[in-house]
Amino acid sequence: MEKGQSKLTARTLPAVQSDERLQPLLNHLSHSYTGQDYSTQGSAGKISLDQIDSLCTKSFPPCMRQLHKALRDNHHLRHGGRMQYGLFLKGIGLTLEQALQFWKQEFIRGKMDPDKFDKGYSYNIRHSFGKEGKRTDYTPFSCLKIILNNPPGQGDYHDFGFSKRDTLPGSLSEVL
Repeated sequence: MEKGQSKLTARTLPAVQSDERLQPLLNHLSHSYTGQDYSTQGSAGKISLDQIDSLCTKSFPPCMRQLHKALRDNHHLRHGGRMQYGLFLKGIGLTLEQALQFWKQEFIRGKMDPDKFDKGYSYNIRHSFGKEGKRTDYTPFSCLKIILNNPPGQGDYHDFGFSKRDTLPGSLSEVL
């Protein structure tokens, strides 16, 4: 920012902050997302199952990297984590068939019976793709939704928790 602009900002900021018409906007400014809209399905690419691990280390955001690691380590995620990670994988181009295969392979590694997976978990995957239930084609969660909604409980991994972890500096440096 140029010197003249910063002086102008310093002079006008108190007037802007005291303007009652702008207070609602200023109060909610930190909760607004101004980035690209990923809620439409048209921009989704295509990935294959064998690309997931390499993409995770190179390209996934820290919250998705954490979910991927937890899934690979434990061979299971609780519902909130499955929803968040499953919709993310869908959003980056995993097809319904690939998603079913991905989750089933991982859960079976955790000693789950294939029939139990088919009966208890495949419905939710098909539902998130709009093939079951009310047939809504769900989109990936926004960063804002991940941060503000659905707080994780014991055994959950679906929140990176920048504001909640005492070990933030170490955690942050590990994932970046």
